[in-house]
Amino acid sequence: MKHRIVALLVLSVMSVTLVYAGATYGQGGHGTGDGRFGMIHDHLERFFSKLEITGQQEDRIHEIFQRNHEDLVKDATTLAAAHEELITLIHRETFDEAAVRSGVEKASSILEELVIEAARIVHQVRGVLTPEQRDKAEAMLKELHSQHGMSDENGKGCLLDKLKAHFRGK
Repeated sequence: MKHRIVALLVLSVMSVTLVYAGATYGQGGHGTGDGRFGMIHDHLERFFSKLEITGQQEDRIHEIFQRNHEDLVKDATTLAAAHEELITLIHRETFDEAAVRSGVEKASSILEELVIEAARIVHQVRGVLTPEQRDKAEAMLKELHSQHGMSDENGKGCLLDKLKAHFRGK
């Protein structure tokens, strides 16, 4: 149970941050100096510039993010609130397992929707890219995941293994 909560919290923070950054892509006022979301927004801008997307591709990608913006922000906001509720439940003076389980289920359900929405957006954006750009994006993401300990040198996910090792004291 403890491992599931921590993994959920880690995934929640990562998902909310990435999804919100994607939802704000192409909008003014989210550049450098605007906290975590501004920094990730800048990373998305650099990511797309390294892919050398055309003006037409940029317009299509911006439209994809705009079309999904409202739902993403609503779900990210709801997940943040559920996360805060869960933190409050965890730190109560008395332990209420049923309430914590309910909070985990609520947050998990919201996170599930966000991940599905994010996967849908990734699929739509991939459809805008050329095969060469998709290959380059995949290589860049593999390198990024490896640098941040989210995957090994072969691109295989190891974040969960790291969390498990942390709780085993390894």
